[in-house]
Amino acid sequence: MTRYITSHKDEIEAKLGVELNWWRFDKGKASYVDYHVGGIGMDDETRWEEMAEFHAEWSKKFYDVFVPLLREWDSRR
Repeated sequence: MTRYITSHKDEIEAKLGVELNWWRFDKGKASYVDYHVGGIGMDDETRWEEMAEFHAEWSKKFYDVFVPLLREWDSRR
């Protein structure tokens, strides 16, 4: 599955409008992608509401882009 998703890297990033961080670990047992917004972190309680909004917005964006690809991959297995 990792190869399938990474083969769509350019398409995914174009749909999201950002460059993601792509991580793959030894032996292909784990991988993940992430996206960071500068200046927001757990150590700054004054921005927690902004961080919660970021998570809600980007969780939906990731879902809308990744889930169709995962379903497509699953249907080809």
